[in-house]
Amino acid sequence: MNKAELIGIIAVKLNMSRREADKVVNTVFDTITETLKKGEKVQMVGFGAFEVKNGRATAATTPGQTNRWRFPRHSCLSLNQARR
Repeated sequence: MNKAELIGIIAVKLNMSRREADKVVNTVFDTITETLKKGEKVQMVGFGAFEVKNGRATAATTPGQTNRWRFPRHSCLSLNQARR
């Protein structure tokens, strides 16, 4: 399912226009994004929990050479699914 399909389903189930459903979906996604950017966790009962995890900086070498590559700290999104 993509975003357009989700908007269509919400519009039909809630008996609203696609434009209104688009606003609802975008508001939900924007709110989740803003909350995660603040470093907070987003929990939805029955669905799961989104959180940003911070990885550590790493270093690697090219086999057979003396080159060392350094990779900076990074962040990644994590979703822990709810148990049923």
